[in-house]
This record gives sequence, structure tokens and C-alpha cells, in this order.
Amino acid sequence: MPLRLFTRILTLTIVTLFTMSEVKAQDYIPKEKTIGIEAGYNSRNRSALAGIAFSYRFNRYFRLAPNVQYVFNNNKTDGFSINLDGHIPFSLKNSPVELYPLAGVNYSMWNKKDTKSHRDFSDDVSSRETNFGINLGGGVGMRCSGHLRLFVEGRYTFVRHFSSAMVMAGIQYRF
Repeated sequence: MPLRLFTRILTLTIVTLFTMSEVKAQDYIPKEKTIGIEAGYNSRNRSALAGIAFSYRFNRYFRLAPNVQYVFNNNKTDGFSINLDGHIPFSLKNSPVELYPLAGVNYSMWNKKDTKSHRDFSDDVSSRETNFGINLGGGVGMRCSGHLRLFVEGRYTFVRHFSSAMVMAGIQYRF
């Protein structure tokens, strides 16, 4: 996804959040915590990803959401990332749905595997590159019950040599 298109989509999402939403007091649960799993797609190596997500809501307007993800091997490349994102949730009027923009930091480790074969043996050679990056994106969450939350999230991670777009869906248990 080109950066210019992603920036336009992100700007449009943020403007829509501010014009179509309001924060409702009855939806806010003080010190709400969630833990769950997520699955999705990573554009860097065109592969699936899986992860574990946690969130802690400090107040009505801010939620901290760390997660850990593994990007499965495709095109001889796989990855691992640790993200620390901040969400600003907006509840839609008379609905269990919330929208949120996100921003955060990322630590990524990408592994490129090459196979060298000789006459009688083969060596599996891999090179690993680690970098810090920045996450920008947004998501939609829905409270299904008192303890269950579903979400869909889109994010672009700006990392030197390994920038990528990700789309994820997940389920979280709220406690």
C-alpha cells in the first residue's frame, strides 16, 4: 500500500471518528483489562500472522495495548514483532461498537533464510535484522458480552528496510 494512500485513509478515519462518535460514560469501565489472541495478514512477506494481545484502559480516553506477533514463513522470510500501542477509543452512539486510532512503537526481528547446496551436503543459512519502528493505524472493536470483545485492526509499521501493512482480527476476554 503506497504511503500517500495510507495517510489519506488514516486521516479520513480520524476525521470520521471525531464527527460521528461520542464518549459515553456508561460504556467506560475503570481500569479495564483484556487479554486475547489475534490473527491476520502481513504485507511484507505476504503471509499470515498470529499473536497475543493485552490491553489496559487507564481512563475514559486512553488504552495501552501491547502485543506480540509472529509472521509465518513465506518467500524464505519470517518475522517476530513486539508492539506497544496507544488507543484512543470512541464509542458510537447507542451501539456496542467502538472505533479507535492507534499509534505506538515497534521492535521487529526479520529472518531471511537462504539455502546453499553443495555436492554432499546443504547448509541452512539465515540472516537476521532487528530494528525499531513506529506504528500508525486504527481499529474497530465490539463488545459481544460483559466479558467478550471482538476487534479488527489495520496498522502500518514504519521500520527501516522492513515497513509493512498489517490487517488483524481477534478476540479478547475482558476482566
